[in-house]
Amino acid sequence: MTKKIKINDITLNIVENEQFVYTNEATEKSIEKQNDITDHIKQKPLSISLLAYFIDPTKSIGLSYFADREEINSVDKMKQLLELNKNKEIITYEGITKKVEDLVFESISEIRTSDFNNAIQLDIRLKQIKTVEQKSEETKELQKTGKDPQTGKDAEGNTKDSGKKTPTETPKKKSKIKSIYDTFTGG
Repeated sequence: MTKKIKINDITLNIVENEQFVYTNEATEKSIEKQNDITDHIKQKPLSISLLAYFIDPTKSIGLSYFADREEINSVDKMKQLLELNKNKEIITYEGITKKVEDLVFESISEIRTSDFNNAIQLDIRLKQIKTVEQKSEETKELQKTGKDPQTGKDAEGNTKDSGKKTPTETPKKKSKIKSIYDTFTGG
């Protein structure tokens, strides 16, 4: 059985080329010979380049073997792929050698080819992004209202109105300069 190559749930019929690019950005400034180089190198996100095809096997190759399959045609697959790109969704790529998560599209080039009837050649560039876990609903509520949704207490442990004091104005202290000025002017 052949492994299915997919972007999310969209199967790429043929992947001709899959390239993983791991890059670092090194400083262009001079560094001392004995210094640790790791402070001067920044790892960039993983990039993936694909040369792939969407084909409609029943029309493209004319094989009756594929006739009973309910395969989404190449045009519909292309629409789904472009929709993912338009919605700026974080995607997963299940490739020839490995599965990579937390990717976004950098570019999608759609090339109509005469090699196979109705085939779409794709030049796809993906880039991995860093993601963080979303805060729990309780944490969001605490940040929004300042109160724990379960206990109703604020960060200091007070409930709704307990312990709250009405702010009163405190008399302003005169600065030393103002006091000296008033002494000389009699004010």
